[in-house]
Amino acid sequence: MPEADTKILRDLRILVVDDELDILETIQDLLEDSDVITAENYEGALEQLNNRRFDLAVLDIMGVNGMELLEQTVSLE
Repeated sequence: MPEADTKILRDLRILVVDDELDILETIQDLLEDSDVITAENYEGALEQLNNRRFDLAVLDIMGVNGMELLEQTVSLE
């Protein structure tokens, strides 16, 4: 990614949830200037959400019950 495109993401804490390890690794590589925390499943993501705050979340809607997880994040506020 060009430098200008990544500046906006610098130092953000981002939760990335996907059940495919290669997807998680690719996103971590692309967002190297951010604090990227990953989870492979709904339970792992919910645990992360209960323990810290995130600036952004990237959710695999189908593979890890992303819509349900999104509803949980709203109820955690």
